[in-house]
Amino acid sequence: MWFSYIIDGFANIAEAIVGKYYGVRDRVKFYNAIKIVFKWGFELSLIFILIFYIFGIDIAMFYINSLILWSSFLLFFRGLIQTIQFFLNF
Repeated sequence: MWFSYIIDGFANIAEAIVGKYYGVRDRVKFYNAIKIVFKWGFELSLIFILIFYIFGIDIAMFYINSLILWSSFLLFFRGLIQTIQFFLNF
């Protein structure tokens, strides 16, 4: 839930930055802003991946109190960790 607020805030910032240069018709700054926003988005996603990789089980234990949901989460999390390890070894 907290991550959705962070992502939504990032989207609002990105819209404001890119929209500013689109509104004044400055193509160079507009395309530079898009590049910067993509770079920030990529870096933010790496930070989220690292947080979930290290604290994923602890975060889930805080929010999940149903045994059925917990077993489903463990299946998902195991696949997520395997995917991350695959790309780290790629």
